[in-house]
Amino acid sequence: MTLADAPRPFAPPDPGANALKTGTLADLPRVPEDAAAINARTLDWYPALKPQNHFECWVVEQVSVHTVKIEHIARTERRMRDRNALRAGIFWDDDRRQEAILLGDRLARSPQATALQLRRTPQGCDWMIERWARLARIADVKKSWDEAQQTLAFDLLGTRPDDRDRPIGESIDREGRVVENNDDLAALARREIAGLMMRKEEVAGADALERALARSDYLDEPSREIKQLHRREAELHRRLRWYLTRIDNDETYTNPRMDDYFLPLAETVPPLEPEVTDEANVVVSEAEAEAEFEPAPDFPPVLSARREERSKKVEARRESRRKKLDRRRA
Repeated sequence: MTLADAPRPFAPPDPGANALKTGTLADLPRVPEDAAAINARTLDWYPALKPQNHFECWVVEQVSVHTVKIEHIARTERRMRDRNALRAGIFWDDDRRQEAILLGDRLARSPQATALQLRRTPQGCDWMIERWARLARIADVKKSWDEAQQTLAFDLLGTRPDDRDRPIGESIDREGRVVENNDDLAALARREIAGLMMRKEEVAGADALERALARSDYLDEPSREIKQLHRREAELHRRLRWYLTRIDNDETYTNPRMDDYFLPLAETVPPLEPEVTDEANVVVSEAEAEAEFEPAPDFPPVLSARREERSKKVEARRESRRKKLDRRRA
């Protein structure tokens, strides 16, 4: 009998709440090669884990499944790191520009934090320079900004919403005195552009270093996909520890052959005699006998003795019913 044909009398509660959500946490192998590897590993680990009943045999199989999946995660992470290193060499500027666009969409909700984040990369500085250039052109033509354009200027400056009751670009010292008052909006926009150009040159070196580290796979901060893989790996390790604690590995126990655990159900139940019926429709059927018969335990050393004991009890109950039927007939 193969491992796949082995009976599973019961299963413990699944410790993973989202077991079937992702492929790395799924309980079933994804390709036939995985099933063969799991089956071979389970057979190899029987002598080491020494399962003593059907439940522990099932636990050994689950341990094999989870270890195969942990190895899959390690290989997947290696391929992801290779892909990220390749993207850093080809699509670095495009990816950083896309990050700047996504950050810019959050500028209105959190102007201070988002403006600081945009100023950390050359691509973010370019994104802000484009907005200031557009505002400078509008100020040259119309000599003023409408409400939406003023809001954008406040956002680019990182001004808090509760601090926008004063003119745009007005600077004050710590004592509250006005240090600089910018009446020329176009000049204000061009001054911000000049500052961002200098900032872009300052962060260009850090951006080039980070790109080189990414191409060499030396970045300390993993990507979002790799972080997700680490969470799945941690969950698999937690479930693996849970399964291993369910195996009572007794060194004094002599581990029998694996086939001894997987006896067919028909071999554990003694043969039943045909039903006996009297005039009062009292029936001793196989269903009643099976209801009184408790399955034999899973421990092979005492399996035969328990089976004989249960068989004797069933036979005694049948004999008692036969005597009652004989007394009624008499």
